[in-house]
Amino acid sequence: MQSFAQYVAEMQSNEHLATMLHKHGGEVYGSSDEKVKHLSPTVSVHSNKYGSHRFVKHDGHGNALSAVQVMSREKGKGHVANAYTHPDHRRKGHGAELVKHANKMFKNLTYSDDRSEDGKAFVAKVESQR
Repeated sequence: MQSFAQYVAEMQSNEHLATMLHKHGGEVYGSSDEKVKHLSPTVSVHSNKYGSHRFVKHDGHGNALSAVQVMSREKGKGHVANAYTHPDHRRKGHGAELVKHANKMFKNLTYSDDRSEDGKAFVAKVESQR
């Protein structure tokens, strides 16, 4: 039987997190209970009443490339719970760009300890650029 940490690592190493890029509730990149704010022509943040803030990078033609989910219940503090970039668009800086936007909204940003190997490398890279 695998441990919870192994389960999480396996889940994060496959494509389950791709749902972060999917359309929800018939809306583009969000459900009807999300408030959408456009941060740039290709970056938006989708926030809901439960403290979820999903930063989404798209190509300007309606295609989502990358997403970072930040959970927050306290103003100024955020916790990166999930990050996903479509395999065709990885290692091009999309996730790092989203974290930069998240850092503007949340001055105290922390990261989940349950990470895949790719997730560990991503956090190390983003933190080195601070």
